[in-house]
Amino acid sequence: MSTIAKKEKPNEQQVIDALGAAEGEVTVDEVAAAAGIGRTSARKYLAALEDTGRARRTAGGREGRRRLPDRFSPIPGEKRPAGGTLVGKRSGDRSGGRLRPGGLDRLVIAYMREHGADGPFGPAAVAKGLGRSSGAVANCMERLASRGKEVERIAGRPRRFALKG
Repeated sequence: MSTIAKKEKPNEQQVIDALGAAEGEVTVDEVAAAAGIGRTSARKYLAALEDTGRARRTAGGREGRRRLPDRFSPIPGEKRPAGGTLVGKRSGDRSGGRLRPGGLDRLVIAYMREHGADGPFGPAAVAKGLGRSSGAVANCMERLASRGKEVERIAGRPRRFALKG
């Protein structure tokens, strides 16, 4: 009598299968139970799927003082955005998602190049144009100016920056 050993799927594939088999959106706990793995592992694999554009996370929000769990759903046929700088989309985030390290630097420099005739630039104007936090853009512009390669600070108060060259 021969026995065929059941080959186990890798955990990531189990999470993909559990996410695809679910009706609508599911929580991390529901995916973990369906895939037969721990919540921490399920959370890790769902984050990886979100990074690659194969799953969508929706923030759970609040019910009174209680925080509701985030919900996940598969994204069939969608591909990762060009440039690969997005990590995920937050609920209510107008900009399209969080950036990876260095992503804001590239956005700020591209904005300054595109709107070169409008310079010198203040952090608030660039932030408004990019749909990003003015504090984050101000810090980014200061950092770029301190490196001294592409951006220079031309005025202290109010802070104004210009592209070198």
